[in-house]
Amino acid sequence: MKQINKNLWYCLLIVLISLVCYSNILFMGFFQIDDVKFVIANARTNSFSSIPKLFANPSFDNLYRPVRETFYTLAGFIFGDNPIGYHLLSILVFLGIVITLYFIVFKLIKHSELALITGALFASAPIHVERVAWITASMDLIAILFMLLGFLLYIKYTETKSIVALISSLILFLASVFGNEECIMFFPIILLYDLCFLNEGNFLNALKTKLKKPVVYIIMILISCFYLFVRFRVLQSLNRFNTYAFTGSFLGNMINQPFITVKAIYMTINPAFITFVPEINIISSIFNLQFILPIIVLILIVLFAIWVYKRDKVIFFCIGWFFITYLPFMNFLKNSTLISGRYLFVPSFGIILLISYLIVKVYKYYQHSKNIKRIIIIALCLLIILSGIKTVYMNSFYPDSVKFGTEYNKINPSSGYGYYIIGNAYAKNNEYEQSLFNFNLAVNQEYDKVTPCIKTRYYAKILKIHSIMNNSEYCIDIGNMVINNFRYCTDTTEIYYIVGRCYASLNRLDLAEEYFYQSHSREPDSIQYELALSVTYDLNNKPELAFTGYINYLKSGNYDHRVDDFVKNRVQQIVNNQTLNLEKKWEQDF
Repeated sequence: MKQINKNLWYCLLIVLISLVCYSNILFMGFFQIDDVKFVIANARTNSFSSIPKLFANPSFDNLYRPVRETFYTLAGFIFGDNPIGYHLLSILVFLGIVITLYFIVFKLIKHSELALITGALFASAPIHVERVAWITASMDLIAILFMLLGFLLYIKYTETKSIVALISSLILFLASVFGNEECIMFFPIILLYDLCFLNEGNFLNALKTKLKKPVVYIIMILISCFYLFVRFRVLQSLNRFNTYAFTGSFLGNMINQPFITVKAIYMTINPAFITFVPEINIISSIFNLQFILPIIVLILIVLFAIWVYKRDKVIFFCIGWFFITYLPFMNFLKNSTLISGRYLFVPSFGIILLISYLIVKVYKYYQHSKNIKRIIIIALCLLIILSGIKTVYMNSFYPDSVKFGTEYNKINPSSGYGYYIIGNAYAKNNEYEQSLFNFNLAVNQEYDKVTPCIKTRYYAKILKIHSIMNNSEYCIDIGNMVINNFRYCTDTTEIYYIVGRCYASLNRLDLAEEYFYQSHSREPDSIQYELALSVTYDLNNKPELAFTGYINYLKSGNYDHRVDDFVKNRVQQIVNNQTLNLEKKWEQDF
């Protein structure tokens, strides 16, 4: 009972620290870049009837996270367009994560004070701001919570042999991996735990012992394979993106990855160093010191981990946790970002646990020296307070896109992303000249460094503003230049759509139809692209082709009732003027 009360009080303290650090995000609104397109304007998540389709089709931006999108649907039903509800949900899920981590540490090491220190440092760590304050990224926390709860239940299974705990753990693993692909590292985490806490002796002997009873492992491997099979069938690829951003090749990514990994470790250890998507100085040679020195550091870490395995398995577990959970972000696949704070949310637990563990060991070593113990406690409290202040400070940038972009430009002066964010903010306020100025800066800033697919995103914004300003001829010329040069890039789909709109504004409907068809064929789940194509079919006297698109639009449950009324009236007119087959189809669908 005494231990239960202690755990309760410690959990309440961790919750309090978390609320102090993140309560200021409640009234921050939506972040301009991804929150609108993923959460608010995502037609796939507008109704419960679309939930089964989420598991059978790729999501927006070529992702496959159907469980996350299911929670988008639920959150949209509950909160509508109110950002307070979404931020409240992210805070609640984050609280669930830090409490789960507290009990994971307590179960692993049977030390409540160590669990408290780990939970407090994790709750206040500014490396987690991007995952909690940014609504789009915060939805990934649900899958992470499922994975951590599954791990906690697996620990319970190993202690009690409860089949219910094991089955619950496996179900949570399945749910987590369909919520976020990084959760596929659940099985390696389980293997790491078994090797560290359920075995004695050297690593190889421990591994051989565990493989003698592989049933649970086989089930976890089958779940992983099932997920990868479904993901590949849906996306037709394991890659989300078409190119290797910034480096241009797999080899380029691997040459830069050692430095990125060491930088990620340093970002987690040193809260003062954390920035918004830190800049990486790209190198192309293995003879560069930026490659050689990080390789030496990583080799030393690996050798130390091997040496420490028999001596202190907690330290080995911490190192192993970081590298296992960071593995999905090591840029083996094509990507658009080399390093980000949100990538380190789960890996940071390993480093934070290691720091907490070392603090406790030092405290015990000097247990007879009151002065040193006081110094350790004061230093720990200062670390938590300063980390919390940094977290609150970084939170404040998310609601103000101009402020965020300006700060980003200071930190990463050779990147165009900050100008891109500022341009979006001005566009939302209809300040198109300022918007164009910043988007053009983004394109020019990134011109010599970034792969073309990053530039197409900026060009898409430039063309959209020109189309709004009725600069249709200019929009067509620049749009066709981008399409001809960067046809393979994901954002070129939107450029086809924008150029189609410009052709339509000039009443060149045959060309408009061609470009809308390209945008729709590249992203067939986009209701926006299908509606544009359907209207153009209609104007080009192809009512039967238009009819199908109109029906799909009405099924999507779009929020724009003016468009709904137009489409319904047009469908009825087509039905009245066409064959009985269309009338039957109309009655069947509605």
